[in-house]
Amino acid sequence: MEFYDLELDKVIKSIPNIHSRTVFSCRHYPNLNKRIDYILTSSQDRAVKVWDITTYKLVVSVPNVHFSQYIYSASLLFNYINDETYIITSAPNERMKVFNFSGRFQRDFGQSDESTYF
Repeated sequence: MEFYDLELDKVIKSIPNIHSRTVFSCRHYPNLNKRIDYILTSSQDRAVKVWDITTYKLVVSVPNVHFSQYIYSASLLFNYINDETYIITSAPNERMKVFNFSGRFQRDFGQSDESTYF
């Protein structure tokens, strides 16, 4: 993964081998209450990882999120009322899953006979 500074027009940090297989998604999520920017990555290694952009450190790693060959999509959800953050994942032919920000499984929801991409 590379962090690119648009003002400086250059790569400012590279982190090699963030996953053991191909990265399927990489998304930016600013937490406005905590003033922390996160990057969420998902991969064909079936792991979801959350990175702090400021420190370039891994914050949360959730291995074996789904049984499928890959995670179709992953997202962060900030609940600003009770100051909690959730990781939501989906995979083909499985129900979506919710994890807390410590990586502990909370529950699954939705249907398992359709793919959900968000």
